[in-house]
Amino acid sequence: MNRNRTSLGLAAAFAIMATCRIMLIFFGRLEAGLVADDTYYYFTIAKNLAAGNGPTFDGLAPTNGFHPLWQLYMVPFFINAGDLWSPVRTILASTIILDGISGLLVHRIVGRFAGGGYALTAAALWWLTPFGFFLGMQGMEASLSTLLVLGALERGCAANASLRSAAGVGVVLGLGGLARTDNLLSVSLAMAVLVFATKSLWPSIESRLRWLGVAAALALAVMAPWFIWSWRQFGSVVQVSARVKLYSEDVYGALHTSWGSVSESTETIVFALFPAAATAVRALTGDEFREPTWSILITAVILLSAVPLLIWSLRRTLAKRTELRAPILFVLTYMLLHTALFGLIGRTYATWYALPFFGLTTVLVGWLAPAWRRATGTGLIFVRAGVVLWLAALLAIYPLYALRFPHGDQRPDDRFAPHFERVQELLPAGAVVGAWDAGVAGYVATDYETITVTNLDCLVNNVAFEAVRGGRYRQYLLQTVDLYLQDQARARMFLDAREVQLLKDGDAGP
Repeated sequence: MNRNRTSLGLAAAFAIMATCRIMLIFFGRLEAGLVADDTYYYFTIAKNLAAGNGPTFDGLAPTNGFHPLWQLYMVPFFINAGDLWSPVRTILASTIILDGISGLLVHRIVGRFAGGGYALTAAALWWLTPFGFFLGMQGMEASLSTLLVLGALERGCAANASLRSAAGVGVVLGLGGLARTDNLLSVSLAMAVLVFATKSLWPSIESRLRWLGVAAALALAVMAPWFIWSWRQFGSVVQVSARVKLYSEDVYGALHTSWGSVSESTETIVFALFPAAATAVRALTGDEFREPTWSILITAVILLSAVPLLIWSLRRTLAKRTELRAPILFVLTYMLLHTALFGLIGRTYATWYALPFFGLTTVLVGWLAPAWRRATGTGLIFVRAGVVLWLAALLAIYPLYALRFPHGDQRPDDRFAPHFERVQELLPAGAVVGAWDAGVAGYVATDYETITVTNLDCLVNNVAFEAVRGGRYRQYLLQTVDLYLQDQARARMFLDAREVQLLKDGDAGP
C-alpha cells in the first residue's frame, strides 16, 4: 500500500478513536460508570504519593496493592491538582496516547510479515472495535501493560543474536512486569519460546540460553527494587490484591465455579477457557451485575465464529509461512499462559485484564488475514461467514453499551456528599469509615479533612489481610472502623455467620 495512503488511513482511524474518547472523557459521565472502582485506589494512592504521604490508600498504613509502573505514572498528574476530577480526566485522556502507540506497534508488527493493507486494517481494528476502545478508559493499568506486551513482541521480532539486543529486550520485559506483575512470567516465557523457535539466529542451545540469560537478568534488575521493597515491607513480593483474590472467592473478579445445571456448567467452562472474551463482553454489554442476556449470545457468536476460523487459518499460515512460526508461538504461548493463570488456576478475572490479550489477538488477525483473503477468493463460504459474524458481534457491543451499561446519573462526589456530611455531624472530631468497595468513596473522602475511608476487602489493605490470615479480622474491624458505608454483612467474605453477628453486636471477644 502507498505510504501516504497508509499514513492517512492510520491518522483517520486514530482521529476517530481519539475524538470519540475525548468526548466521552470530558463531556460524558465516565467517572460515574465505565471507570472501575479499583481505579480510584490508584487515584487515591497517587494523590497521597504526590502529597508526600507514601504508598497508602487510607493514610493509616502503606500498601503494595498496585502495579508500580502504572501507579508512578499517575503521580505527576496529582501534583498541584486543583480539584478531584481534572487529574482523573487528564489521566484517562493520556490513555488515548498509550493506546495510540499500541496501535502503531500493531501496525509495525503486522506489517513486518504482511502487507501494508493488513497492517492498517489491524491497527484500525485495535482502535475502533469495542475492546480496544473501551477497556483502556477504565483507568486501570491495561493500556500501559498492553503497550509493553506489544513492545516486547516487536522487540522479539526485531531481535538479533547480540547480547545488546538481549539487554534491550530484558529492559522491556522488566518494564512490562512493573506495569503488570504477571507479565514477567507470561511474556518472558513467550519470549523464550520465540527464541527457541528461531533457529536461524541462535544455532545452538547454548547461544539461546546465553541470550535469554542476559534478557532475564536485565528484566529482574528492573523489577528488583519493587520486589525488595515489597518483601521488606510486607514479607511477600506478591501484591496484597492478588493474595486476597486467591484467598477468597467473594472478592471482585472471582470466577465462581458451579456445576449445578447445564447452563451453570457451561458458564463455568466458558469463563475458565475463554475468560478474556467472556468477561469483557459481559461487562461492556451491561450484564456484569445483572442476569446475563445479550452477553451470552455475543460471546457465543464470537467464539463459534472466531475459534474455528483461527484454527483453520493457523494451520494454513504455518504450513506456508515458516517465518511466522516463532512470532505466532509467542502470541499463542502468552494466550495459553494468560488463560491458565487467570481462568484455570487463579479463577479470577477483571474486565481490563483482557486488553493485552485483545492486542495480541489483533496482531494475530493481521497475520492470518492473507489466508482468509486467499480462501475468500476461492469462494470458501465458512471463511466469509466467520469474518462477518465475528465483526458483527464485536460491533453489536456499541449499541448495547450505550443502552444497557450502568452509566450512572450522579458524579461520585455528589453521590457520597450526603453520607460524608452525616459522618461529620456524628463524629466531628474525625472518623475512619470502612467500605468493602472503597475506591470511589476513598477518593472522594480526600476532600474531607476529618474523614478517612479504609478498604475492608483487603485489595489495598495489607494490615486487614494479615488480620484475616491470623483469624483477627473481626477484632481488626472493631478496633479500626468507626462507621460503615455498607452493610456489615459484607464481612462474610472472611467471617462465618456467627462472627458476622458478633461484629454487628460489637463483641470483640474470641
